Amino acid sequence: MKTIDSSNHKTAYVIGCAICIIPSQIIMIKYRPSIYLPTLELAWGITTGLMAAAKDANLIYAIRFLIGVCEASSYPGIVTILMMWYNPSELARRVAIFGTSYPAANIFVGAMQAALHSSMDGLSGWRWLFIFNGIMTVVVALAGYFLLPGSPSNTRVFWLGKDHMQIAKDRMEKIGRAVPTGLTSEKLGKAFKTWPLWVFTLAYSLIPTGAYVLQTAATLPPAHISDKTMRPFRQVTIQLMIVVAGCIILSIWPSSFSLKMTSFHLLFLSNSAGPILVGIIIGIAVAFVYAIDSFANIFIYPASEAPNYPVGYKVAAVFGAVCIYATWTMGRMWRRDM
Repeated sequence: MKTIDSSNHKTAYVIGCAICIIPSQIIMIKYRPSIYLPTLELAWGITTGLMAAAKDANLIYAIRFLIGVCEASSYPGIVTILMMWYNPSELARRVAIFGTSYPAANIFVGAMQAALHSSMDGLSGWRWLFIFNGIMTVVVALAGYFLLPGSPSNTRVFWLGKDHMQIAKDRMEKIGRAVPTGLTSEKLGKAFKTWPLWVFTLAYSLIPTGAYVLQTAATLPPAHISDKTMRPFRQVTIQLMIVVAGCIILSIWPSSFSLKMTSFHLLFLSNSAGPILVGIIIGIAVAFVYAIDSFANIFIYPASEAPNYPVGYKVAAVFGAVCIYATWTMGRMWRRDM
C-alpha cells in the first residue's frame, strides 16, 4: 500500500467534521438526540471497521472523511445534552468529566492496540485494530439507544422516572432555560449576531501515554474551581499562559531532551480549558476550529518538518497569546452583560 501521509490522513478527517458539525447541531434540534447520536455512532463504528478492508491510501483518506462526518456530532452533541440537564454552576465539571474520557481512554487503548498489533494472526496488525475499534464503537452505539437521554421534556430512557424528569424540568425553568424548539432563520441569524459566539470562537479556535495522563489530571480541578467561583476566564487564562510558555520553548528547540518533552506535555493543558469554555457556548465554534485545522496542519505542521516544526510552534505561541487576549476580552464583556 502507498505510504499514508499523516497530515493528509488527519486533514481528511477534520474536513468531514468541519462540514457537518453545524448541520448536525441543527438536525439534533428537530430529531431526538437519543436516536440521532447513536445512529451516527453506529455508522461511525461500521465505517471504522471498513478501514481494515482498505487497499490503498486514497481509500483510507475517503473513509477517514466519512468517519469525520459521523463523528462531527459526538462532542457538541453530548455537551448539548448536558446543557439540557445541568445549570451553569454545574456544567463545566460535567463537561470536564466527559472530556477526561478521551485522554483516559488513550492511556489504556495504547496498550490494547500494541497487544492486538503483535499477537493477532491472519491479517496485518493495523487491520485488526480497526476491526476491534469498529466492534467496540458499534456496541457503544447500540447501548446508546437505550441509555442516552434527550431533553427533560421528551426523554424516554427506562432509568429515569417521571419524578426525576419533573425535577429536571423545574431546575431548568428556575434558571430560565427554555425547552428546545424548532430552529427558524430568525433564530439562526440572531445566534450569529451575539458577541459570545465570535469572541469564544476566536478563543476556542486558537487553543491548540504521559501527556494524556497530565491532561486527565488537569481537566477536573480547574473546572471545579470555575463552577465554584463562577470565574471561568481566570482559569482558562492560567492554563493558556502555561501552554504559551511550552510553545515558546519548543519554538526555540533547546538541546535538552527533558525540557523539550516537558514543554510538549504542557501543550496538552490547552485541552483542559475546553470544558470551561464549552460551558459557555459550543457547536459553531468547534466547527470553526475544524475548518481551520483541516488546512492549517498541512502548512504549519507538515509531516516533513517533524518533530521540531520550526514554524508550527512559533505560530502556536502567537495563537496562544491572542487567545489569552480574547479570553480576557470575553470576560470583560461577560461581566458587562451580566
